[in-house]
Amino acid sequence: MKLRLTALGLGLLLTFSASAGAATPKPTPAMMKPVQALLQALNTNSTAPAAGALTSTAVIVDEFAPFRWSGPSAASSYLSSFGSMMKAAKLSNVHGTLGKVTAFDRAGNRAYMVIATDVAATMNGKRSVEHGTWTFTLLSSGGTWQIDSVTWGTVSGP
Repeated sequence: MKLRLTALGLGLLLTFSASAGAATPKPTPAMMKPVQALLQALNTNSTAPAAGALTSTAVIVDEFAPFRWSGPSAASSYLSSFGSMMKAAKLSNVHGTLGKVTAFDRAGNRAYMVIATDVAATMNGKRSVEHGTWTFTLLSSGGTWQIDSVTWGTVSGP
């Protein structure tokens, strides 16, 4: 009986190891393309780089009002709100930098990833950095990856 259970356990372990090994261990450049486009849009305060980066049903969640943007105009509405928040908070020279991908998984045409991200800005003449995470779900359609959801989470900062 013990030998049979050991064989069963080994079989399950090999099955899980094989399926885990089949997963993409990190995002591909094609998966990172819409993420980099959204970051460029934020860094340049322009909606143009984000064109086509999000699905028509995308959801964006961030720490400033109205906190949630969704649908076909999610990117442009979010970027407009971001610009308004920058003015109200007297922020300038905002620049985000992607860090390490801290979590990643893929299942077919969907992917999930968490990226450590720093956002630096000047406020009242003083440069500060907010450390956080950007959590994404991505969807591939016709070989093109797009952001289906993105959430900002502050870890530390001003």
